[in-house]
Amino acid sequence: MIRKDSLNQTIELISELNLDKNDFNKIFERFKVILESPEVNDIIKKISENQDLNKQDDLITLMKELSNKLSLKDLNVLLKKVIKNENLVDFLQDMFLEKLI
Repeated sequence: MIRKDSLNQTIELISELNLDKNDFNKIFERFKVILESPEVNDIIKKISENQDLNKQDDLITLMKELSNKLSLKDLNVLLKKVIKNENLVDFLQDMFLEKLI
């Protein structure tokens, strides 16, 4: 189960990893697959003022907005989608390890 404060801490950690724009673009391209899934897209449409939140191209801004606006139930749906996406998880693990080393 995810909590909003845990998610905010994760966003801050990611922000401090010295990822460059290219790194964020790579992450975002893999993350878009999740955003485009019908279930997640429906959740986003519920909270999005402009209905185009999934077209956002800044990962940190998008994650902060989702964190602030989504209910815990919806955040957990999103988290399950992320965890089930092995391609994204493997990529993130590799990238974070590389940045930490």
